[in-house]
Amino acid sequence: MTELCAELASSHGGDIELAERMIVACAAAGADTVKVQSYSRERINPRDPQADWLRKAWLSVEALSELQAIAKGNGVQFLATPFDSASLSILRGLGLTRFKIA
Repeated sequence: MTELCAELASSHGGDIELAERMIVACAAAGADTVKVQSYSRERINPRDPQADWLRKAWLSVEALSELQAIAKGNGVQFLATPFDSASLSILRGLGLTRFKIA
């Protein structure tokens, strides 16, 4: 079986409305799964050239939960890449059982 996973990553820039539109578009295009990234804002390396973007694109627990519900409502699975153990715990708390490990 082939699964089509649409990679949202951090391309939403932290804009939940944009992420919602992306999920809806991915579902309409035939995606089976949509994937985002989950990380602790406090653990972003300030010397990382993408640090400012990562701070902007960070998703709170509430945002992750909202996007998960939007995915479900559009008939697609919700997947995330946790970048630290705290994020993994948050995702498990949302009921996720599948993860992409970076």
